[in-house]
Amino acid sequence: MAEAAPFFADLAQAPPPLRCERIESAGARLRAAYWRGNGRGLALVLHGRTEYLEKYGRVIARLLGAGFSVASADWRGQGLSERTPGVGMLGDVAHFDLYQRDLAALLAWAPVAADRAPRFALAHSMGGAVAMRAIMRGALAPRAAIFSAPMWGLNLSLPAALAGRLMAAAAVRLGLGLAPAPGQDPDTPYVLREPFEGNVLTSCPEHYEWMRAHLRARPELGVTAPTMRWAHAAFREMAFIRRAPVPDTPFLALLGSEEKVVSPEAVELCVERSGARIERLNGARHEVLMEPFDRAPGLHAWHAMQAFLNAAGF
Repeated sequence: MAEAAPFFADLAQAPPPLRCERIESAGARLRAAYWRGNGRGLALVLHGRTEYLEKYGRVIARLLGAGFSVASADWRGQGLSERTPGVGMLGDVAHFDLYQRDLAALLAWAPVAADRAPRFALAHSMGGAVAMRAIMRGALAPRAAIFSAPMWGLNLSLPAALAGRLMAAAAVRLGLGLAPAPGQDPDTPYVLREPFEGNVLTSCPEHYEWMRAHLRARPELGVTAPTMRWAHAAFREMAFIRRAPVPDTPFLALLGSEEKVVSPEAVELCVERSGARIERLNGARHEVLMEPFDRAPGLHAWHAMQAFLNAAGF
């Protein structure tokens, strides 16, 4: 019998999942959750760095209301999944292949494996890098994919990106891979450190305060700076995705006009190479899915998603 895991439905503003359990993944125990919908399809929600299940509660509730089942998990080192010993709240992974194993563990988990409905991936930021690599490898074969501000490159100048990559590689070689990335706060999660006015995540003050309330109530969900070896692994993964052939899975990319975290150029290039579609959301920041769905730009994002999924046969 799998071990039950907590899900804070009151914080998430979502129904409790049908199942929320600890699952095994290559030496780490993850928290995974599954919600049953009305048979329209299965949404695989693959979130970004620092994120966790409850943060996607409003998105999950919306997907359930549209008839979809939902499956998701906290990546290792995040939320209530197992973390690297000795790094505190730093976000850490030795290499991105471990995220591939986390995704494989989610797909093999009994309620997900038993759900025969057509699937689509809804992948944000770092989750967009994990999902794209999995699709490229054939380890994930959804009918369609929606990428929200995918991390296929960072919003850095060429000299800054080169310096960051060299510094991260040198730190790993010198045995400093578990040190926090420079310029990042190792002690305080971003939303608790940064006031709304200067934040790069969402244009909605209410949603930003909602995310802050999560971490005040449940600080164990929080993640701070990435480690140097996470940064090294991330630079390598993004370089691979930029070079590799783009799969023919139909996909939609959502990109805010105020994007400051990932590289819009990297997203545009991948879309160009694939013949896929990009939806530009006026006024949206990095976390496109953390905009209210009842008004622009969140409403624009939801309509674009619905039209895309309808066209994909859902």
